[in-house]
Amino acid sequence: MSNRALTPAFKLIFDFRGILVRVANRLEVHQSFVGRVARGERKSELIEAGLRTEIHKILDSIGVSIKDETKFWRQ
Repeated sequence: MSNRALTPAFKLIFDFRGILVRVANRLEVHQSFVGRVARGERKSELIEAGLRTEIHKILDSIGVSIKDETKFWRQ
């Protein structure tokens, strides 16, 4: 990319791209396990909480809030 500042959309993509690694590093687990939990293949309340926290940080950084938490986090 050129020297231009990233647009909000590209910043959001870059922020979400590293979420599994950030959560894995913070919780000292392998990133593949975090990915499996994120895809619903495995269960871990700790990993799910870490993912929710990281997603909230990203959304807060661009001024977006989740209005209905229950619908957002559950299928």
